[in-house]
Amino acid sequence: MTRTGISIAISIVAGIASVYLLPLLWLGPLATAAAICAAIFMVIVRLNTKTEPPANPIAGALLLIVNLPEQPLAKVNEGWTLTVFLASAAFLISLGLSVIVLANS
Repeated sequence: MTRTGISIAISIVAGIASVYLLPLLWLGPLATAAAICAAIFMVIVRLNTKTEPPANPIAGALLLIVNLPEQPLAKVNEGWTLTVFLASAAFLISLGLSVIVLANS
C-alpha cells in the first residue's frame, strides 16, 4: 500500500472510532475542524496543479470564483498536500456516515 492509501485507511478508522468513542458534543467542532482542514488543503492542491495558461482570463477568473476548474483533467502533483487533503476528506466522510449509522440504530 502506498502512503496515500495508508493515510486514507487510518483516517476512515479514526472517523468511525471518534463517533463511537468521543462524547457527542465533540462531533460538531471535530467535523468543523476537519472541514476547514480539507478546504485549506484543497486550495493548496489546486494551486500546485499544473495547468496550461487560461485561454480566456475572464472566464478563468469566473470559474475560480465559483470553484470550478478550467481544466478538470489537469495533472495534480502527488505529494504531502494531496495526501493530507484526501485523508481529511476521508475522515470527514467516514465521520458523517458513522453519525448517520449511529442515528439510525
